[in-house]
Amino acid sequence: MITRLKSYYFQLPILLKIFAIGLTIFSIFGWLIHLLEPTVFPTVFDGIWWALVTGATVGYGDFVPHTLLGRLLAFGLILTGGGAITFYMAMVSASTIKYEKRRIAGKTDFNGSQHLVVIGWNERSRQLITRIHQAEPDLAIVLIDQTFSKLPAKYSYLHFIKGDPTIEPTISAANGQVATAAIITADPGKDERLADQASILTTIALRGCNPTLTITTEILTADQVINAKHAGATKIIETNKVLAELFQQEL
Repeated sequence: MITRLKSYYFQLPILLKIFAIGLTIFSIFGWLIHLLEPTVFPTVFDGIWWALVTGATVGYGDFVPHTLLGRLLAFGLILTGGGAITFYMAMVSASTIKYEKRRIAGKTDFNGSQHLVVIGWNERSRQLITRIHQAEPDLAIVLIDQTFSKLPAKYSYLHFIKGDPTIEPTISAANGQVATAAIITADPGKDERLADQASILTTIALRGCNPTLTITTEILTADQVINAKHAGATKIIETNKVLAELFQQEL
């Protein structure tokens, strides 16, 4: 039994471990004060309540030990419990800061569902994300990019995943298996043909993880459109073709 409990304990996250230790400490002190002064602390719960408020604060005064042994026990509780509470709060604060740094750096997995996945951070995707968020503020948007270094504060509503979108672990980190739609933008920093190849590989990776996903893929060269279709793209945007038509209309 003890071995099983130890196994469960060591599988807990660090914050839950500290919480369990603190709860155990206050329970022991509460039980001891109940044994020492049963008339002042008629139940074990009264003792635990006194131990908690004494260790966490200066106490409420509703329960006060009257005997010498009770006061010595309270002295030990203040030293032990106060340190435990302070350490726990410090760990909570440190964990929160650590998580926020990891989130901004794109190192935390997305656990939601029914979301939109956007591949690539560039001017097109930036404007697209802004427009989508303004139109549907409740829609969860996950951005995947391997060149972006840090998520700006103004885009805090995004969940950023830093990684290669052409491989399955990155798609899984974005929970692409339960996403409803994905938009793949072409990398403006690459040669057009290489950018299209990367977009097609990303399409294949997304389709492999989610057969029902609606995938909109940006393709720059006309001869890669058919390959994007074969890869599983639901919709294809031929950016250069669209721009050429716009220019023609302006003539």
